[in-house]
Amino acid sequence: MAMLIAILSGVIAHKQLFRNFFTFRPAKGQRSWLDAHHAVGVLALPYHLLITYTGLITMMFIYMPAAVETAYRHDPGGFLIEAFPNPPHAKLSGKIAPLTAIEPLLQQAERQWNGTAPASIVIEYPGDAGARIQMQRSARGKLTHTGQFIIFDGVSGEMLSVWGEESGAMQVHGVLYGLHMARFAPISLRWLFALCGVLGTIMVATGLVLWSIKRSPQGAVGERTSLGQRVVELLNNGTITGLPIAVAIYFWANRLLPVTFAERSSWEIRCFFAAWGLTYFSALLQNARAAWSRHFFVAALLFALLPLVNGLTTPAHLGNTLTGGPSIYAGFDLSMLGIAALLAIAAWNTSRQRPEHQEARDNARPGATPMLEEHS
Repeated sequence: MAMLIAILSGVIAHKQLFRNFFTFRPAKGQRSWLDAHHAVGVLALPYHLLITYTGLITMMFIYMPAAVETAYRHDPGGFLIEAFPNPPHAKLSGKIAPLTAIEPLLQQAERQWNGTAPASIVIEYPGDAGARIQMQRSARGKLTHTGQFIIFDGVSGEMLSVWGEESGAMQVHGVLYGLHMARFAPISLRWLFALCGVLGTIMVATGLVLWSIKRSPQGAVGERTSLGQRVVELLNNGTITGLPIAVAIYFWANRLLPVTFAERSSWEIRCFFAAWGLTYFSALLQNARAAWSRHFFVAALLFALLPLVNGLTTPAHLGNTLTGGPSIYAGFDLSMLGIAALLAIAAWNTSRQRPEHQEARDNARPGATPMLEEHS
C-alpha cells in the first residue's frame, strides 16, 4: 500500500518526470546520474504500478477482512470454500476394480481445454471401484489464474464433471492475479519483467545516493560531515551494498549447511540477516567512499564463487548442465556470474572516485572554477 501511494504521489510531485525522460546528458557528472535516475524510473513505472496494484488485489482478503467476516459470521473458511471451490473427494467403496487407461483421458482433457495439457493429475483410491481421476488445467498461455478441473471415473473413464466456471467478479480477480504471477508469459517476457524489477531497484538506489549528495557539505575545505549526513550515508551504504552481500551469503548457506540439519531453512535466513547487519557495522568502521568499493568487491567475489561452491557440493554444475543437464541450473549459475560482473564494475567505478576533500581542494585553488551541478 505504501509503495502504491509512493508511485502515485511521485508521478504527481515530479511534474517534469516524463519530459526529463527524454533528456540524457552523458559525461556530465551528477547531472548524468540524475538523468539516468529519471529514465529508469519512467521505464519501469508501468511494471511497478501493475505489480503493486495486482499484489494488493491478491491480498485484499488479508488487510480488508471486515466484509468477509460480516457476511460469513466470522467464518473465513466458508467464504474461501464458496469463492474458490475445489472438486469433492472420492469415496472408498471397498470393491476392487482395475484403473482405466490414463492417456485417452489426457487427450479428452486437452480437447476440452482447446489444446492445453493438464498441469497435474491426482488419482484417488486407485484399484478401488470408487476411484476418481482429477486433472487440473495448466496455467501456461492463460492470462487468468483460476483453477479448472475435470473429474473422470477411475474405472470407466467417464467424464463426471467440469470445475472452474466462475462469476464475473472472480474472473476479474483471476485475471489480476494472473497478471501478478505472470505464469502466462513466455520466457522472454519473464526476463523483461525481471529487468523492470532491476530498473526499479536502480531507481531507488540512485535516488538515495543523489538525495544524500545534494545535502552533503559544499562549503569550505575541511568542513566536517554532520552526524545526520553520516547516518544517511551509513544507511545508504548498508542497504545498497549490503543487500547483495546478504543474498549471496544466503545462497552460500544453502549449499554449505548440512542437509540433515533440522533447522537448516531457519539458519539460512539468519545468515542472510546476519550478513546484512554486518555490512552496516563494516560501513561504520570505514571511510564512506572506501566502504562502497570494498563492499561491492566483496559482493562481486561472493557471487562469482557461487558456481564453484555449487560444483563442489552438488553434481549439477556448469560442467554438465551446459552440455545437456537441466538448463535451469545452468541459467542460475550464469546469472550469478553476470551479477558478479555488474558488481565488479560498480566496485571499479566507485574506487576511481576522488574523495570529497580532494575535490574541494582542487576547487579552492586560485583560478579554479567550482563545478556546479543542478539537482532538482
